[in-house]
Amino acid sequence: IAAATTWEWASVYFFSSSFLLWVMATKQLIAVLRSNTGAGLMHCKKALDHSNGDIAAATTWLQEQGQLLAAKKASRATLKGAICVSINANKSSGVLMEVNVETDFCAKNKNFLAFTQDLVQVALQLPGDQLSAEILLEAQMDGAPVSSRMTNTIASIGENVAIRRAIRVQAPAESGIVSSYLHNSIAESPNHALLASMVALSADTASMSDVEKASLHTIGKRLAMHVTADRENKSPLLDQNFLQGDLTVGEWLEKQSKSSLKGNPIEVVQIGSLEVGEGLESAEDSFAAEVARQMAKAKK
Repeated sequence: IAAATTWEWASVYFFSSSFLLWVMATKQLIAVLRSNTGAGLMHCKKALDHSNGDIAAATTWLQEQGQLLAAKKASRATLKGAICVSINANKSSGVLMEVNVETDFCAKNKNFLAFTQDLVQVALQLPGDQLSAEILLEAQMDGAPVSSRMTNTIASIGENVAIRRAIRVQAPAESGIVSSYLHNSIAESPNHALLASMVALSADTASMSDVEKASLHTIGKRLAMHVTADRENKSPLLDQNFLQGDLTVGEWLEKQSKSSLKGNPIEVVQIGSLEVGEGLESAEDSFAAEVARQMAKAKK
């Protein structure tokens, strides 16, 4: 009896140890698969079960499932989303980009925000104004087409995703600076918002101290704030009242030049501003109108 009991305990210990090792190995495989594909936890577990723990086969299976899911969701309206912002290291070039999803909830999803952050970085590296959705989808991201990463994102968040538009704002490389302002940030991200503006200024930065360059950046940021606040104003930018004050934008820039830049003149080279869903038909309004039409028809 004692020998049998010892054997039983040994068997239990062996089984428990093996099970623990299996669980740990499975968690590691899931972590690797999530890192490689961006897919959700349950999707990765299902893929590994389907492929008997083979990472390559699980990746292929996830891609196939993601493509099927993306195809099913392709016709669904994407009216929410985020404006993504990125400026290069020397502050000479920046990109504003709108990427849409179906709901506000998914616009805050960490996988969606990570995808859009990587996407705007890809756009920043593209030459000139080659920022159409078609070009972006064919560009490379982490060694694969952007379209592949977007498919994985769709599978991960469970909603359709669409690249709507992008703007490049460019300052003279050796004598300018690009600044941005974000309004209504999403999920406390410093690079995502519902509304964002970007300004390119030209000035003699070669003769400026680091303090003066920082001042020029702040001037650009405040001007971008003005563009955001007064974006419906159709009058010329320099003639607008700066942030609803007594000075025009032109007068305010001249004042900033004298007080912060030793009279170094400032020129506005380019401005850009995007708001999520601007110009898109509201699905809720369309649905409500359709319900109203059906009810009116039923009463006749």
